[in-house]
Amino acid sequence: MNDIAEARIADHVAMGDDTLLQTRDAHIAARDYLAAACEAVRARPDEPGRWAARRLAWIAVEATCIAALQRRAEASHGDAFERALHRVAVGRALAALAGGVEITAGEAVRPSDLGLEDEAVAWFETPSMMRLRQDAASPTYLREIAQTLASGIRIDLGNSALARILWPSPSDEEARIPADATRATIRACAALTLAALAQDPATPAEIAALYQARTAPMLNDDAAERDRREISLAARLL
Repeated sequence: MNDIAEARIADHVAMGDDTLLQTRDAHIAARDYLAAACEAVRARPDEPGRWAARRLAWIAVEATCIAALQRRAEASHGDAFERALHRVAVGRALAALAGGVEITAGEAVRPSDLGLEDEAVAWFETPSMMRLRQDAASPTYLREIAQTLASGIRIDLGNSALARILWPSPSDEEARIPADATRATIRACAALTLAALAQDPATPAEIAALYQARTAPMLNDDAAERDRREISLAARLL
């Protein structure tokens, strides 16, 4: 982390907002989990390569989303709303890593699948990580964000066309109906994540493509291409 990012985090903490400090810890936890997952796969040479590749690929997707979101937040001058959205986006990715990253419907990879359940407690069960995960799942917190979205607020989404398409507008039914408000927030989190991945030069192309395909499967439902990306990403990691 550079001096500017450190100073920005310190400024927010001084003002009583420790979001960037907590999400930085989430970034470190996700990074450590991915590294341990790679080691676990290397230690199991007899495990079917296809399944191992899928596990690593989707752990890497979530971990990289957190990393890209954190780098974007540290480099930007986002306001309190954007930090709140950043908090939920990171918290949702963190919850997936801790509880199970969805690969397909009914198929997920959990720390216990790799023999990392004990280490996962240290990574994901600390008070700050639990608070992030709880806020990301809190209907009240999500509705508060959705109310701001319903006002027509926009943020800088860079050059990601899909992010701009996903961003809720006041005319969206789900942005106006309280029962559907959390869906508007989740869409906004996906848009923010897509923008962060697109703006982050450290993000592998396979990860950006896999996240985009999962977020908007109607735009890319090519199972063979998804398999190729998963295998290519796993080979890069190992």
